[in-house]
Formats: sequence, structure tokens, C-alpha cells
Amino acid sequence: MVVKSFKEEVRYGTIRIFAVMLIASLFAVSLVVATEMPDPFTAAERIEKLSATGILAFGFILSLGTTAYLIKLQFSKFDTIIEANTRVIAETCRAMEQVQSAINHCRRSNE
Repeated sequence: MVVKSFKEEVRYGTIRIFAVMLIASLFAVSLVVATEMPDPFTAAERIEKLSATGILAFGFILSLGTTAYLIKLQFSKFDTIIEANTRVIAETCRAMEQVQSAINHCRRSNE
């Protein structure tokens, strides 16, 4: 298993989010173009336009949901790192308190 650094994880996560947002924008532009097309004359053309619009709308909504999920994953990584750093800081503080109490004990025993 390849272990990536936090910086690489953030970079790749940002690239993934950007790629999905690019796909969402392509769906949005295609949806606008499809809805601005002139009204079709036959029923078959009308059904074709509506189905194309529906597919594009579904793709747009799906890509927005995927973007939101990727952003949530990205921030959950930040939360994990912050929690780990908080635990390390708390353990360091406890160790420093023990060192300080040992120093105070040595000073008292020398007096």
C-alpha cells in the first residue's frame, strides 16, 4: 500500500473536485443549449428534446451530488488530521507536566 502525504492527498482531492465540477459545468451548458433550441415540429422531435433535457438535468444533478460528496470527504480528512494533532498536543502537554513535576521533585529533594 502506498502511503501519500497529507499535501498529496489535498492536491489529488482538489483535482478530483475540480474535475467533477468541470463535468457539472459541461452538463449545465449542454442543458442550457438543449432548452434554448427552437421548438420541434413533430411529436418525435419533442420527445427527443425532452429526453435529452432530462438526461442532461439528471447528469447535472448527479455531478453536483458527487461534488458535494467529494468536498465532504476532503473536509473529513482535515477533521481527522486535526483530531490526531490535538491528541499529540495533549499527550505532549501531559509529558511536559510530568517532566516539570519531576524537576520540582528533584529541586525539593536537593533543598
